[in-house]
Amino acid sequence: FDGPDPDVILRAPLQQGSDEFKDFHVHKLILSIASTVFRDTFTVPQPPRSASEETTLDIVSVTEPAKVLETFLQLIYPVDPPVIEDLRLLGDLFQLADKYMTSGVGMKLRRFLVSPSFLSDDPIGVFAIACRSNLEKEARLAVSHTFSIDVTPSISTEHLQAMTTQTYHRLLVEHALRREQLIDAVDKAQL
Repeated sequence: FDGPDPDVILRAPLQQGSDEFKDFHVHKLILSIASTVFRDTFTVPQPPRSASEETTLDIVSVTEPAKVLETFLQLIYPVDPPVIEDLRLLGDLFQLADKYMTSGVGMKLRRFLVSPSFLSDDPIGVFAIACRSNLEKEARLAVSHTFSIDVTPSISTEHLQAMTTQTYHRLLVEHALRREQLIDAVDKAQL
């Protein structure tokens, strides 16, 4: 993001908590159309730049790691969509879309979330993100993909950290109901 005629710089840490930063030269108009939060941010005067800064553009510091922000910007800008192959990154992007109130980005992310690769590789992770993002349709789809696995040993620490206890309970209840339905079906078939 260093195309022609930027009018603001978003400065993001290379990694969470890092002192090294990456600058994204972007356009207020595009970001303001996509996000009311950005629009409001750009109306607030920015702190004065230090004398060592080599730019006349306003600099807005953000807390999101550069990789997450760059992917987020690719979802906002009219460019080819990014390839998202990491479920953790996708979860971070959902949080960012919520934070910056970008419903258009949220719609794009929903399609990534229910992609066959994520649903087959990590349906529990998809379920956790869907529940955290209040995506009921996607949560039901994800939980249906967990029925072929034994959920209890399949849940990682990362999954548990991404879920509330209510979400975890819901997953276990869904499995118990499904198990009862299967037992009933087998019993009826044997009669």
